Amino acid sequence: AYEVQLYPDALHLADASGQQAAVWQAGESAPFAPAENGSMPLHLQTGGLGSPGLARLTLDYLGVSRFANAAFSFDAGSHPQPGQVWSINQELDLDGRRLRVLSARYVESSPGSPAMLLIELESDSGIMAVIAGDLEHDTFDAGGAPASGQGIMQAGWRYRGAFPQGKITVTISMLTERLDGPWTLEWTPPADTIT
Repeated sequence: AYEVQLYPDALHLADASGQQAAVWQAGESAPFAPAENGSMPLHLQTGGLGSPGLARLTLDYLGVSRFANAAFSFDAGSHPQPGQVWSINQELDLDGRRLRVLSARYVESSPGSPAMLLIELESDSGIMAVIAGDLEHDTFDAGGAPASGQGIMQAGWRYRGAFPQGKITVTISMLTERLDGPWTLEWTPPADTIT
């Protein structure tokens, strides 16, 4: 099953004179829909447009997510410390897509807060984000940050207990590929949207 996601930086709105206007998603989370639907409802809000006439909404890219199954391991040692970084430099193949795991870092934002493992990855084959986790230890708050362009992406989670010692196996369960547009929509907004 594939899921399509919209990212805020991919949206652009121009008024009839070509001037950029603010556009953002209404609601709290990025919209997503099963790819099989063939469409995705968008709930957008815009700032005022400066010129009457034809407006153009452009979507530069979409993320297409699907399940994945890959894993790698590293040895955190017997006394892992906050701030410690483990160099991984391992190439993974996810159904023909290359993903390089660069490093893992033990993050503790403040004393007494849950320990976090942050993984940095990159791909030259279109992967812009992954969902990963440690299935052998009790965790919560998994998340990450997608790559912009061919940059570095992050995946991470917090541990309910102490940061684990010894071997840590990281499982990648989902990947998001970037599907480039652009796609455009033109329409003539009502006169009351002009400022």
